[in-house]
Amino acid sequence: MKKEELLSSEAIEKLEAEHGRIAHVRAKEDNRGDVAWEVVLRKPKRAEVKMFRAQSHNPAQQSEAQEILTRKICVYPSIEKLDALLEDGWAIGEACGPALNRLIGVGVGSELVEQEVK
Repeated sequence: MKKEELLSSEAIEKLEAEHGRIAHVRAKEDNRGDVAWEVVLRKPKRAEVKMFRAQSHNPAQQSEAQEILTRKICVYPSIEKLDALLEDGWAIGEACGPALNRLIGVGVGSELVEQEVK
């Protein structure tokens, strides 16, 4: 994505007004200033958090837990566009891990992504 194609601060504010607490997560810029992907996640509902925790502790589902939650709470881009990014090999669920933790009330950091939780 070219820099001019990224969400504007106004668009992010609109999503925040619509969904409440959100996380804006995007890949870091490459040497041309382009960004491979960006997503906006809403705060998960209690039932979604419980399901995520159960999947996170189930060895058969552990590797998919973050991606499943990311897909459920993604408000930008569309689910079709998110799925296309995932099919293209981007580990967006894992990259969103720190933002997911902050949205559910656990604080951690990451050097791999830029993120802003409001």
